[in-house]
Amino acid sequence: MVDQLKVIQKAIRHHPTSADGALKEVQKLQLISGNDFRDIISSLELQNLSQEPPASDLTLNQKYIDLAAPERSSATYLSVLSGGRKS
Repeated sequence: MVDQLKVIQKAIRHHPTSADGALKEVQKLQLISGNDFRDIISSLELQNLSQEPPASDLTLNQKYIDLAAPERSSATYLSVLSGGRKS
């Protein structure tokens, strides 16, 4: 039991903002493992990070504005993936 509580304590220290949500989820799913709590709190933290709006003050570096990525046919990529060399 001590080991399970240590896992929970460490998870809360690393992700304090998601602890309440993780506890509610663990209770709802009737889970009793500290590892389950750790996994859920990590998952909630990732979800919160992915839902943050992108920065609105994004500016393009004018030094590279004229560069364009080369376009290749899909046959070129298939050849490389099948062990052939790109010519």
